Amino acid sequence: MMSFENQPVLVTGATSGIGRAIAVAFGQVGAKVGVLGRDATRANQVVTEIQAAGGEAIPLLADVQDACQTETAINQFAQEAGGLVAAVNAAGLDLEQSLVDYSLAEFDAVFGTNVRGLFVCMQAEIRAMRPQKTGAILNLTSIAARHEVPHNALYNASKAAVSMLTRCAALEEGPQGIRVNELAPGPVDTPMLRGFLAKAGADGITAGEALLAQVSPLGRIGTPEELAQAAVFLCSPEAAYITGACLTVDGGFSLGVRLS
Repeated sequence: MMSFENQPVLVTGATSGIGRAIAVAFGQVGAKVGVLGRDATRANQVVTEIQAAGGEAIPLLADVQDACQTETAINQFAQEAGGLVAAVNAAGLDLEQSLVDYSLAEFDAVFGTNVRGLFVCMQAEIRAMRPQKTGAILNLTSIAARHEVPHNALYNASKAAVSMLTRCAALEEGPQGIRVNELAPGPVDTPMLRGFLAKAGADGITAGEALLAQVSPLGRIGTPEELAQAAVFLCSPEAAYITGACLTVDGGFSLGVRLS
């Protein structure tokens, strides 16, 4: 088993879905986890779960759309934990809507969280890692960054932007000993997916969980825990020669699949 014994690891979006599973998975391998989220109650619940798994955790309250708040939380964690070995940026927002019906406020919310917010996180994380000349950053995107989905243009476009930010950061920070990679989930059983499917069904789009399972080569959708194991690997010394890469974890779902 990979070990992060007493190593400081930050996870954004750590209070729900894949982010939560990743935070707990790092706790299970002994990490000191910074649990960054907007909701204090849920953050404390994840901290308790990590402690029960044998790890150590610190709740960090911040909305990644607020740059000052986010930078302060990340800097605070790095100072208290003695640095930053790895960071996983899992905070994300999806608002389903026909492209022509999106408002500018919705555009700002999606890109403010998924792109601008992640950008701010990466800047703070890189600055925390540079003095130690080592570190790993993992950005969660989606197969939606490369596969068109109706009524989801802003989410897809924002995740495509994160893919490019990831590769540029990997190119720039490699000489500093910092690896930057991308994890692209397919359909995973999370509140975000369930919300998307409910909205799609209401809009008359055939995209239920049963259909997703049917068209997947493995015959099912993924679990947050399966994504978490991939995240821990990409941040670990076992992945020391991997940077600027995208690991797709979708059970083969993106092999030519289109929703209609």
